Amino acid sequence: MADIWYHSDDPARDVLHIGKRLWEDQGRDRIQLAEDSLALYLGSRRHSITGRTRPMAVLDLLGSDTSSTYNMIQAIADTQISAVLRNKVRPLFVTEGGTSEEQARAKAMQQAVDGFLYGLGLQQGALGKEVCTHGHIFEAGGIEWTPDLANHRVLGTIAWPWEYFVARKEARYGNPRQLFGRHVVDRDQLLAFLKDAPKSVRDAVENAKPASYEDTQDDIRDPHRISDQVVIFKAWHLPSGRVDLKDPRAFGKNEDGNKCKPSHDGRHVVVIDGSSPDDPALIDIPWPYDSFPLSWYKPNYVPGSYWSRGVPEILAASQIELNTWNQRIRRILELHARPLLFLWKNAKLNPAQITNALANIFQVDVPPSEAVHQISAPAVPADLVNRIAEIPQWARDQLGMSEMSMTAKKPAGVNHEPGMAYLADTETVRHTTKMLAWEEFHLDCAQQVIRCLRTLAENDNAFEIVFEADSQLKRTKWKDIDIDADKFKIKSWPTNFLKQAPAQRADQIMDFVDRGLFSPEMALEALDAPDIEALTGDRKAISQNIEKHLDRIVAGEYTERDMPTPYMDLAMARVLGVQRYNKLEADEEGEDKVDRVIKFLQDVDTLIAKQAPPVAPAGAPGAAPPPQSPPQAA
Repeated sequence: MADIWYHSDDPARDVLHIGKRLWEDQGRDRIQLAEDSLALYLGSRRHSITGRTRPMAVLDLLGSDTSSTYNMIQAIADTQISAVLRNKVRPLFVTEGGTSEEQARAKAMQQAVDGFLYGLGLQQGALGKEVCTHGHIFEAGGIEWTPDLANHRVLGTIAWPWEYFVARKEARYGNPRQLFGRHVVDRDQLLAFLKDAPKSVRDAVENAKPASYEDTQDDIRDPHRISDQVVIFKAWHLPSGRVDLKDPRAFGKNEDGNKCKPSHDGRHVVVIDGSSPDDPALIDIPWPYDSFPLSWYKPNYVPGSYWSRGVPEILAASQIELNTWNQRIRRILELHARPLLFLWKNAKLNPAQITNALANIFQVDVPPSEAVHQISAPAVPADLVNRIAEIPQWARDQLGMSEMSMTAKKPAGVNHEPGMAYLADTETVRHTTKMLAWEEFHLDCAQQVIRCLRTLAENDNAFEIVFEADSQLKRTKWKDIDIDADKFKIKSWPTNFLKQAPAQRADQIMDFVDRGLFSPEMALEALDAPDIEALTGDRKAISQNIEKHLDRIVAGEYTERDMPTPYMDLAMARVLGVQRYNKLEADEEGEDKVDRVIKFLQDVDTLIAKQAPPVAPAGAPGAAPPPQSPPQAA
């Protein structure tokens, strides 16, 4: 057991050795696959993932047999990327039988994680677009999540799939227990991340050899003037058994906070490719979590592999076939444009006189039909021309794309919206796995953010976060809102339930209002227009004020501050109060909470009775007639 790196007392040398072997075995081939995929997607080798550029690469396509007038790989990939990005995903925190306090804390966690994901640009920003694009072009698109303890922040950085390695025997089942990585990082950034590390660790970073030209791809790189980069290797091993995260031994600490042997074999080690094989590990900590700190978007599942497939890899053969037929047809057309002439030498005609002039006079010693003979090229077969259109159609069919979604061409014979909607629905069936992969990616991102926040709070009891609550920024300690993992679940919420086009969305919302599914207030909120907040701010304030009163009543005591006033919407206060009462009863909350809500409802009823007009006495003008007795049986 001591030979296995995660059981070793000094795993730095083993991780460095294994990482280098995996890099030699997998890294170079996978980088070449990524380079080829990018070239197929862009249609040239003008750009490179390693930073190497060829400014004249586009001109190399002129007259090349590999060129094509239609890059169907890029067309299909861009359409799929746009379709997935329209599928907005919001991780939803759902409590499982939690109390009202736990529900409030779960809501706060929801808002905090939403703020982190939005701030990083994952939900509506560049980061989400990059991950989605990488997932459709390369083996996967991903983010690595790191709690930066030295700087008290959560880092979410782009993860290139070819920089991470899984042993082939573990990749066969798609759920490996070990993961290795190799990265080229800036030396100063690494030192800033390790500013609280021991001196031996910082010395190893400062004395490490700079990255080679193969890694930097910079012809004029000067480590002391432009950038100074080094190579590091990472390794993770997931625990072999179940780990109780509430036990401090899961993190290698005892009850007193002192270091001890962890209660599991999970481990995370980071080493540097330094100047000496005896350099210490930069990071060597227990890893009690049952997942790696990476969120991957893998839309095209490959059985027996940990990675996905990009659109260029799937359609490479079709694109090459299209390029080949393009070249054949071009040569045939050139043959038609350049007639083949036979000139009889006895005609005594100078070949230089035959030009592209519109008219000319030739003098020959033989009849014209004998002097010059033109061979006409045969007509291009219709099947050959049609094949150029068939290959892109086959490629679209292979990936479930329609011409309507890619080129906005309406199918012949479809002239009404229900038919168009039906075609859109049938197309989305083929993309179910991609949409599920996109949702799973967002759910995993939420889990990773929570893990990072818990790690930061574990190392700093005063660690605080800022999030939006009721249109206001709120600052609180993470430990004050964090709840146990077994008390909540994270599910995907369909934020794109309504149609995307503004006109279609408005029609759909009004249809819901007519059927009684939406109230007028819900309709205004569902329109999602920029000025809706200004239009509905006052109307929403009425219900928000009552909800705040009820929240305080349930959380604490019923004080004069939370008593109803005549300036409230008392009818709404009664409805919301009854809803809260039934919710507390259904959740079997404490009697003191229920009693406080009942007292609030009684005070609301008292105010409503005071505001009601007095009842006129019987027989007075305007009074209601007395009820009549039911007829007596004969």
